[in-house]
Amino acid sequence: MKILISHVYSSNNNGDAAILSAQIAELRRVFSNSDLSISTIDAVPKAYTYDDVPVSQALMFGAVAPGKSKAHKLLYAITMIACTLAWVVVKRATRVSLPLPSVWRQPMQLLEASDIQVCVGGGYLRAKRDPTSTIILLLLIHQIRLARLLGKPVYLYAQSFGPYPTRLQRVIARSGIQCASLVLVREAKSERLLAQLGIDTQRIIKVPDSAFLFRAKPNASIHKLIRPDGDKSIIVGITVRSWLDSARQSSYEQAIAELIDHIAAKPHHKVVVIPQVTSTAQHDDDRDAGRRIARLVKESTRVTFLERQFSPRDILSVYANLNYLVGTRFHSVIFALLSGVPAVAIEYEHKTSGIMQDLGLGQWVIPIERVTAKKIISLYDRIETARTPYATRLQRVIPAYIAQARLAADLIAKDATTPVA
Repeated sequence: MKILISHVYSSNNNGDAAILSAQIAELRRVFSNSDLSISTIDAVPKAYTYDDVPVSQALMFGAVAPGKSKAHKLLYAITMIACTLAWVVVKRATRVSLPLPSVWRQPMQLLEASDIQVCVGGGYLRAKRDPTSTIILLLLIHQIRLARLLGKPVYLYAQSFGPYPTRLQRVIARSGIQCASLVLVREAKSERLLAQLGIDTQRIIKVPDSAFLFRAKPNASIHKLIRPDGDKSIIVGITVRSWLDSARQSSYEQAIAELIDHIAAKPHHKVVVIPQVTSTAQHDDDRDAGRRIARLVKESTRVTFLERQFSPRDILSVYANLNYLVGTRFHSVIFALLSGVPAVAIEYEHKTSGIMQDLGLGQWVIPIERVTAKKIISLYDRIETARTPYATRLQRVIPAYIAQARLAADLIAKDATTPVA
């Protein structure tokens, strides 16, 4: 079985990297004689592999690569979509391959040679109310439609969908999502949204986030980093990100700074600010927000702002050494929960509240737009008080959630190997 894993983001996003690693392992489990390949929107070094799977650049790379003007990217996107659609139409009609630039020819040949396309899990099929977001959504959907036009089954692996603020975005999203043989969603909110779009509900199945399947051995050097000399302090992790417009982002960062000072003032408490995502090429680096917050924090002796880039496996050990987490990056919350660490989740997309509600932890979520110092400090103090019942709930629900996460690959394997009637 030749399987193309598409829509992959950056390996410097530890949540997305964990999803990809877990998905690779699961596809290898259910397709024992599989030939995997990865298509990514990130820059790819020559002969690069991820978990021993060859990685190549996606068709849309040129439309999202840094260093180009918006006009150049728009022209690239329109030209690429038109040329690759023409390539597929001519190929189907005459079996002749039209000439294409190598940056497009190679991804098209890879797609044509694949038996199925599995769109990596995550939350990228979404949009904001602006033209650039609409174009990016169109490019993401284009990859799905090309596969179906070439007769390849498409599977959307454990994803969140939406929002789609405009009618055009809803039309674009529906045109691609309805092409999928199976649409595996991570939470009930996405399930309801797809039903509203008119997607066949028989193809929509709710499964847990693939990151719940990610595993790594404990790293002793990380333990020494977080707890030097066997430090017995109560260590609270914080993850932050840039997300809002300037004024609201500043308000959010001020609130986090006041939270950090509040926690660090408690006896035997320390704070560690952790960079979950460090994708500088995509302007998605949590250390940027962390540095701004560091300038606002009054306490310094009991607060550490980590600067290093962690691998997905090493960062699991970071969270395992915490007592609590206040996480904006949702996969930092998942990693903490996997280690039995109670977490407060700051929601910037609906995947956060959706998954936390599924776990019975909805009370520990606050939308990023509503974060104030008073609210986030109050929520954190409550979690310290509720540590025992929180930990007990994790022991009860997480093992079952992990078991359910394996359903995604099983469903894909069953559908892909069932003869068409």
